Amino acid sequence: MTRRIAIALAVLLVFASCAPEDTVIVPDDASYALPPGTSPLAPASRRVLEGVYQVLDTAKPFGEYLVLRWSYVANGADTTHYLSMFGGREVSYLILEGGRTDSTVHFSGYWRKMTSFQTGNAAFTIIPANGGSAITAVLPHAQRDTLTITGRYDTGSGSEGQPMTLRYVRPLYVTTPFAIIGHRAGGRNSDMLPASENTVAMTLMAERLGANGIEIDVRMTTDNVPILFHDENLNLRLNIKNGLVGPVESYSYAQLQTFVRLLHGESIPTLKEVLDAVIDRTNLRIVWLDMKSARPSMAAVRAVQRAAMARANAQAALGKRNPLVILIGLPDEAKADEYMTLPDRSEAYAICELGLDQVRRTSANVWAPRWTMGTPPADVAQMHAEGRKVLVWTLDVPQYISQFIQQGDLDGILSNYPSSVAFMYFVRPPQ
Repeated sequence: MTRRIAIALAVLLVFASCAPEDTVIVPDDASYALPPGTSPLAPASRRVLEGVYQVLDTAKPFGEYLVLRWSYVANGADTTHYLSMFGGREVSYLILEGGRTDSTVHFSGYWRKMTSFQTGNAAFTIIPANGGSAITAVLPHAQRDTLTITGRYDTGSGSEGQPMTLRYVRPLYVTTPFAIIGHRAGGRNSDMLPASENTVAMTLMAERLGANGIEIDVRMTTDNVPILFHDENLNLRLNIKNGLVGPVESYSYAQLQTFVRLLHGESIPTLKEVLDAVIDRTNLRIVWLDMKSARPSMAAVRAVQRAAMARANAQAALGKRNPLVILIGLPDEAKADEYMTLPDRSEAYAICELGLDQVRRTSANVWAPRWTMGTPPADVAQMHAEGRKVLVWTLDVPQYISQFIQQGDLDGILSNYPSSVAFMYFVRPPQ
């Protein structure tokens, strides 16, 4: 036992000395903080603020228009609400917290450009004359035409703040629910987000990044525990250097919990832990389980899916969250064959990446072709006629995101840049 403790301590010392060097630090300048005494906005006030806004300044660092949309993270009895702004330039977004002092509305947070890793502070105000009174009094949406948001942003610590003014233009474009699915629980490690991919922390951030669903990578431990880990092997792309090597699936859950820490210090989570976070702490609508395991995994994953769906359905029936669908992924024929052995597969939900014949053979609820296939309209129409949805993966190029959204026949997009998909979708004018 003493030798095991010594090994564990040695590994922890390695954790402490091998943190990733290339990171994007979320700025936190006190001069951009919310004023003292700021109180939360009422739910109806938050809804009034959502919409498409035009940038009135000559400089438009995030694009001509911004999409404003709220999300939240629950933590027991406490809930934190975030106002996200999504722009059309350089995959940009702003994440802000907000509140009111009397009839003035305040927002504070940071901005980020995913294509260049640029970031900075941001703060905004809605004074009474510009709509602050209407927001705090929750006047009808029809009175938002003169709603104006003024503020400033900087380009990092010590830089001079630049002005920014936004004017409300129109409501968000919303028709039937469109799935905006964040890859690897919301984003990749290579994009240097403040949480590791495939973790609870990344899951809790996904809605702030524009997602209403997530895709997560499921593998199995030697003791048959479904966990989240993208790559086959432990490696420095995903985890801090430690004494373990080789396939992640060659270790027990206890071994991984003891010795492995991900890039931001998190433990490798179980599938159950992430689904519990989705159900209890977010309003995400869809979870795509990408079945990466080389080991038999369908039965164990189906058991977790079944229990999670029951809990989610119970909460949705009480009005505590949106309805949630958890989809078992069928990425290849081997997993499709394994799925067919489930005795209760008719009650499960599945998403199939293979051809239409395999979609029908497995009775999958969703067809998920790779975006490079171009999703022929006739095939999409046929899937819809059979009562199935169609999602494409993994689409990151803004030009093609816009093209796929404009064609109007898809039900969703999986992307490393859900903020870009959210902007392209919600900015569309009403039809």
